[in-house]
Amino acid sequence: MRKAMPDVWTQVALELGKLLEPIGYRRSRLTFTNVTVPAVVRTIKIEKYRWNVGGDLRFQLILGIYLATGEVGEFAFKGAQSRYSIVFLQNAGVLWGDPTQLWQVPTALTQDAFDPIRADVETRILPFLERCDSVDAVIRALDEAEAQVGWRPYSAPLAIALARLGRVDEARELFRRAPGDPEMVRTIAAQSGIEL
Repeated sequence: MRKAMPDVWTQVALELGKLLEPIGYRRSRLTFTNVTVPAVVRTIKIEKYRWNVGGDLRFQLILGIYLATGEVGEFAFKGAQSRYSIVFLQNAGVLWGDPTQLWQVPTALTQDAFDPIRADVETRILPFLERCDSVDAVIRALDEAEAQVGWRPYSAPLAIALARLGRVDEARELFRRAPGDPEMVRTIAAQSGIEL
């Protein structure tokens, strides 16, 4: 009896798992979650490109950072909204100025073929995520990321999380610099208990 070959997406996940699991990431299908620091949950998700065809398979790596803003418990995507606030959910390419970054699935599913993907994870993605090991470190990392892109895409989500943590002055400052319609920002701030 022949052993069934794993599908290509499982193979991609297994290869990334060799790099991520030894440093604390747990794999669930195509998502890796690191909960080694309960206050800051970090995720890396393999997201299939929507226009994949036959022999041309591509994917994105979507990074997520969640702050524990409620009762800390087991992190699960279902029901996490009451305990965790998402402050970053982006294609990894935003870290180096390419928000539409796609990786090609190697035609030969060998370890060597995954080297370019592995190199990006090791040298570009993990250094960013590993820096985000506390609430203050996340604030610094997202401030730097905003400075690189020249606008404030993370200010409002971070302000909401900080308001939930009771860090009112910091939340107010982030709401003030958040982009978008000022009235909408004031409404969101008020819903978070922050008066602007």
